[in-house]
Amino acid sequence: MATESFSFSNNFTHIIDGKKVGSQKTLPVINPSTGEVLANVPVATREQLDETVKAASRPFRLRGHAFRRAPSDCGASCGLYCTALRPIRQLLKKEAGKDTTSATFEVTISLGWLQGVAKQTLEDETQIDTDEKKAEVRYLPHGVCAGLIPWNFPLALVILKVAPALLTGNCLIIKPSPFAPLAAMKFIELAQKVVPPGVLSVLSGDDELGPWIVEHPDIPRISMTGSIAGGKAIMRNAATNLKDLTMELGGNDPAIVLDDVDPAKIAPLLFRVPMRTQNKAQYEIVKRFIDDCHKNGYKFALGGQVDTSSKGYFIPLTIIDNPPEDSKIVQEEQFGPIVPLLKWSDDDEVVKRANDTVYGLSASVWGHDLKRVESIANRLQAGSVWINEWAALTPDLPMSGIKQSGIGYENSKHGLFSWTKIQAITRNKAF
Repeated sequence: MATESFSFSNNFTHIIDGKKVGSQKTLPVINPSTGEVLANVPVATREQLDETVKAASRPFRLRGHAFRRAPSDCGASCGLYCTALRPIRQLLKKEAGKDTTSATFEVTISLGWLQGVAKQTLEDETQIDTDEKKAEVRYLPHGVCAGLIPWNFPLALVILKVAPALLTGNCLIIKPSPFAPLAAMKFIELAQKVVPPGVLSVLSGDDELGPWIVEHPDIPRISMTGSIAGGKAIMRNAATNLKDLTMELGGNDPAIVLDDVDPAKIAPLLFRVPMRTQNKAQYEIVKRFIDDCHKNGYKFALGGQVDTSSKGYFIPLTIIDNPPEDSKIVQEEQFGPIVPLLKWSDDDEVVKRANDTVYGLSASVWGHDLKRVESIANRLQAGSVWINEWAALTPDLPMSGIKQSGIGYENSKHGLFSWTKIQAITRNKAF
């Protein structure tokens, strides 16, 4: 099937055993810019999940441990993906409320991720090789894995899981967010042109599908990006079968700006981030934050009013000027176009305040006095710390959350390790 005849605008289906499959029940996907139904996607049943796992188990058994061919899957996917950049970008704009710049950023970084991971390797290692003994470390695939995807980067986070899963010889089932499943579903459908049936599957669904996946006895590994509450629920459900988990969870990332920085230059860099995506769930969360700030009499430096007569879920950038340290807007993840702006004057104090949280996903420090900047950065309790930049993510750098912001690693060799079972083999040569 040529990409020219491939429809990106309708016929959104599961992919099970390499085939397009529907369900009797469907779920509407809302365009957050208009509030209108964009498409309907099938709601997977438990039986369809079982069928998908069974289909994914077959190619894994057939491939055995000869999984070094997996880089070719990533490489072929790159070429195919390049033919679909424009229609996938349009899907992201419609389903995730992204503007053209943000959607272009996501499709571009997704391509870069495919290309970067395709160059990575994870070879078995010889640790000991003497006249008496040989000892090797082998990196074996888990088998059938699952990726649970949020709505804010509905394509990039799919590829962030698909690429290393294929590289390490696993088969992967993707569950996209019900708020923004379309780009993910079409990418997986398109990928069937280059991967064997069952290797890469997608199931869309409602709130029941996630727990079914987590509890399934034949899915030994799950990689999830989502909220802290969702991560805790997954840990509870996964405990029954002691599953291998990698989870990137919520963050409330401090951006510490030194007094030698021009506010006019730094403001666009900091405040553009919360404006990138929107949906109904985020809209309601941000409205509650705004209501709470009004109720408590906090000062609004910008914004503070929501036009509820709009068809779409639009909220202007809202900045709260120096709210109390223990306020909801400071202590909780905002995940939308509302941010608190806090005063500070002492380096030790600002580090203490930045670390006084259950979150530890990422942080940034901005300033020209590099000695001072690095002193602050080195003391921040976050999985990623950026100096004079934001979201400096690459396939070759590990990404992880500490505290309640995550478990395990994604990206780089550390991320590849998590997609494998590590086996030590020793041999007594004197026997």
